[in-house]
Amino acid sequence: KITDKEAPVLLACEDATYDVDADCVRASTVLTNTAEDNGDCASDWLKWQVFVDTWADGVVDYEYSSFLPSNDSNINNDTNGNGINDRYLAPTSSGEEVAVDVTEVFESSMTNHVVTWKVTDGCGNVSSCTTTFMVVDQKAPTPYCINVYTALMADPDGDGPLSPMVELWAKDFDKGAFDNCTEQEDLLFTFGDSFPVLELLNEAHYFKGEGQLATEAEYLAGNAQYWDPVEQTAGMVFDCDDRPSVNIEIRVTDAKGNSDTCLIFLGIIDNQDGCDNAGSKADIAGNISTSTGEFVQGTEVRLGALLPEYPRSTEVVDGTFAFSDNDLFIDYDVTAALNDNPTNGVSTLDLVLIQRHIVGLSELDSPYKVIAADISNDEKLSALDIIELRKVILGVQDEFNSVDSWRFVDAAQEFADVLSPWPVDYSVDIDNLESNINSANMVAVKMGDVNDTYTSFTNQSTDVRSGNSVSLSVVDAELVSNTVGIIEITNDEKVTTQGLQMSIEFNKVSPITIESSLAGFGDVNYSINGNLVTISWSANTLKTVDAGQVLFTIICNVESNIAISDVITISDRKLRSEVYLGESHDINNVELVVRDGNGLEVEFKSKVLLQNEPNPFTNETTISYFLNNMETSATIKVMDVMGKVVYSQSVNTNKGWNTHSISQSDLAASGVYYYQLDAGNFSEIKSMILVK
Repeated sequence: KITDKEAPVLLACEDATYDVDADCVRASTVLTNTAEDNGDCASDWLKWQVFVDTWADGVVDYEYSSFLPSNDSNINNDTNGNGINDRYLAPTSSGEEVAVDVTEVFESSMTNHVVTWKVTDGCGNVSSCTTTFMVVDQKAPTPYCINVYTALMADPDGDGPLSPMVELWAKDFDKGAFDNCTEQEDLLFTFGDSFPVLELLNEAHYFKGEGQLATEAEYLAGNAQYWDPVEQTAGMVFDCDDRPSVNIEIRVTDAKGNSDTCLIFLGIIDNQDGCDNAGSKADIAGNISTSTGEFVQGTEVRLGALLPEYPRSTEVVDGTFAFSDNDLFIDYDVTAALNDNPTNGVSTLDLVLIQRHIVGLSELDSPYKVIAADISNDEKLSALDIIELRKVILGVQDEFNSVDSWRFVDAAQEFADVLSPWPVDYSVDIDNLESNINSANMVAVKMGDVNDTYTSFTNQSTDVRSGNSVSLSVVDAELVSNTVGIIEITNDEKVTTQGLQMSIEFNKVSPITIESSLAGFGDVNYSINGNLVTISWSANTLKTVDAGQVLFTIICNVESNIAISDVITISDRKLRSEVYLGESHDINNVELVVRDGNGLEVEFKSKVLLQNEPNPFTNETTISYFLNNMETSATIKVMDVMGKVVYSQSVNTNKGWNTHSISQSDLAASGVYYYQLDAGNFSEIKSMILVK
């Protein structure tokens, strides 16, 4: 008979350290071990006894045992009567890990806790070992730092011999570092890898490296740090050699010596010219123009930098800008902004071209046109851009929701894909300025204008009209007061088109709704604002409109008995009335004629004086009026509230719509004025307000 007398072998009898949680405690500590046995016993199971003496005071506090009843799962009782709280621990096989969970709450401490491991095999052979464990704070603080700009002091001690310098404290860069165990006010702050002398943490001293004493001379030379025990932070000196900036590690250390760093940017300015500043300034200049080379006036240009006196701004003059006397070796960025009339250069023809690009029938032929079409600012072209641009064209909204009317792109940007130019550089970035820069140029992009028909700041409108007109007509008839009237606008000649836009003025009727035979026409294609109707319609492909086809049916409330010839006119007051014909989208004017029941043309009967726009006004306002006869002249007068004529101008007129502008310089002071139009036998007065 062979008897196994070889005890099991314990494999994990090393001391261990456990970290605390975010609350600086540990509520559950799982201790593990493993034993191996040769397996020559009748039973292959290994039975365990684990004794835990918390705080190493010589008193065993917990017993985990395989010799207890298997249903004993309560650590808070003493099942075997030995005076120790115990619970059952299942046996293991050879090589299988055993684990016990000590659920006492431990705070971070440098105190050991003692564990005795005892394992017995099936033959009664026993092995044991004793280990210790600690629960300590092993988590480093979380640094949270800020970048700083500071100025050198030309004569820091006032007696002249020292060169310009500035003393900064590591804690100056703290923006709220925190730790799970150490209070914020007890955290230590130093520069880089150096640390104060541990035995002197409660005393002021100069130090370098890891706890080495240093001298004041080394400190003033920037080669050592100074420890302030009250504020628990190190100081350091910076001088002219550190200009214009330096990257520094700020180290945050907790009470247990755990530490972490953050890298900060320190900008150093010699604003008293105490350093050798020869050649330390440079100019930054450039021009702003469109992709076709037109300079853009009125643009505000901003120069940014991480310096106290920045950003700086200036306005473009003659298409150029310049910022002088900028510190060298600093990073700068140039941006531009202009948010004037969003409808400048924007028409329904732009919608046609954008729609064709989206559906793949044709392409916008430059990255700047694609950028101009991204009205929704989501870096793609879609129906959202069409919808918002049409709202601006119709006057439903006065500006774009997500972009200014102009955007400015770094002229040096190269586009890998002209049809998808994003991301776009909307600033000129200058890294580490070393000398004068005269090429911080930007390309101005008029949003919504994809055919370059905006009114430039140096020339007149650049759109090309054919000089031809498309004729529309209405049949004259009497409208009856207090009824709903119907006015039909008919196309006079067959055309093929992809879009049109119109402004229609009404007199003595109130438009309610508009219906149209044009493909896809709906509520989004028109806007009613008082007596003015604006229409914008576009299609992806050419559509044929036959002669005699009723284009628009306008339903309106009739205020008094009146003829249609007294009711309706086409104007350019809010929207230029035009239609785009053929594949080349030739721009044709729109004319409206009135015909009698026999199809013969008759004259419009109405004369109209409109309210000035804008009103109230600050700089300039425009008066629009319609004349139905061939009066060659008219007189516009402005009176103050006392009836005194303060402005009078004779003007040449045309049949149809005319405009006249009045500047604030034409009037003496802010207040209410009355303007009067006299043309032939027609005279009408309206009021306006000037706010200077």
